[in-house]
Amino acid sequence: MSFTTTIEKRADNRIFAGNDPAHTATGVSGITAATPMLTPLMLDDTTGKLVAWDGQKAGTAVGV
Repeated sequence: MSFTTTIEKRADNRIFAGNDPAHTATGVSGITAATPMLTPLMLDDTTGKLVAWDGQKAGTAVGV
């Protein structure tokens, strides 16, 4: 098993609405297809990996 960490530096530090602080974390990706930038992510119930939020389970989006 190999791990890759991608670090992105954004020029626009105000990409989120409001004045809440943004936090950074790493996680295991379960994304298997091209996904648009800033797509909300949630944890897959079966694998525990980060996947694109399905839009159905309110409150389960954990990141973008």
